[in-house]
Amino acid sequence: MKKSNKKIKKSLISLAALIVIGTGGYSLANTFLVWGGEDDVESIYDSVKHLDKILTSKSSKLTKTQEEVDQLTNNLTSAEKDRSEAAEKVNLIEQEKIELTEQLNQRETQVKALENEREELITASDELEHQLSELKKDKATNTQNKEVMQQKINELQHALDLKTQEVRERDVILDQKLLKQQELEKRLAEESETYKKELARAQEAFEEYDQIIASLEEELANKKGEVNDMASQLTDLKNEKINLTEKYNQLNNDKSDTDQKLEKALKDVSDLETYVKSIEEKHNDQIE
Repeated sequence: MKKSNKKIKKSLISLAALIVIGTGGYSLANTFLVWGGEDDVESIYDSVKHLDKILTSKSSKLTKTQEEVDQLTNNLTSAEKDRSEAAEKVNLIEQEKIELTEQLNQRETQVKALENEREELITASDELEHQLSELKKDKATNTQNKEVMQQKINELQHALDLKTQEVRERDVILDQKLLKQQELEKRLAEESETYKKELARAQEAFEEYDQIIASLEEELANKKGEVNDMASQLTDLKNEKINLTEKYNQLNNDKSDTDQKLEKALKDVSDLETYVKSIEEKHNDQIE
């Protein structure tokens, strides 16, 4: 009977130890092992990697688009320069034509002035011839004062000779002016078609550059809009990456803390098991 009681006590102590170990271990595990965040960490890690790929792609596209913007800006500057040169060429052609026309008008004015002056000289010569003719008639009919009459005739003849010489000189100058005028008229006539063609080409180029510039400005505005949109997207993605990275780090920290708690719990269970065994052995010895 005494031996049977010892066995019962020993069994009860063992059962108590198992209950302590079992319930204690489960309780500790239940307290410290409530983690379940491993899948969240992996999911966030994958999201961060995916965001990193998107950011890399967006950054590359942003760089490429910015390069396109720079190229468009250079093209626009070049087109504006070509347009300015075309406009300058148009102005030069028009100015040259205006100057040539002004020269021709000046020549015409000079020719008209010389023609008027020549007409005046001819009129004066005719008047002198008429006076000379009248004096000669008077000399023929008037025998008195022949010397005085002859002197007047000589004076009038001399004046007439001078006027005649002036008319001849004016004729030479007039011929030169007329020749120059004819040359200018011929040149203007020959170059008129050339001026028209060059002017038409220059104006066409000018208008074409206007269209190119308008197109480039529109394309540039669109590209700048794309750059701004992508920059905004990049900012949002970077912020999202930062948030996910912070969450990932926080979860890692939580997991690390849980791992430490788990390790401590397992140690506590192990210590408890050792303690229970020591108690069991102690009581077994006493029972025996």
